[in-house]
Amino acid sequence: MSISSVLSLGVQGMQAGIGRANQAAGQIARIGANLDNGDLAPPLVDLKISEIQVKASASVIKTGDQMLGTLIDLKA
Repeated sequence: MSISSVLSLGVQGMQAGIGRANQAAGQIARIGANLDNGDLAPPLVDLKISEIQVKASASVIKTGDQMLGTLIDLKA
């Protein structure tokens, strides 16, 4: 697996996490505005899962960046 694909996967993971967070926030807002009588727990859990996903994806990007820096240092 190349460094660029690792970085790309990290970005994709962040985008997916942000999208999931936006969806959960919309559900929470609808419940708060009494437009939806649903249960508040599932969107709150989704929001927390999204946070963890974005943090994990950021770690993937950071690690890929560090690996790239190490490879450049070894080539120099």
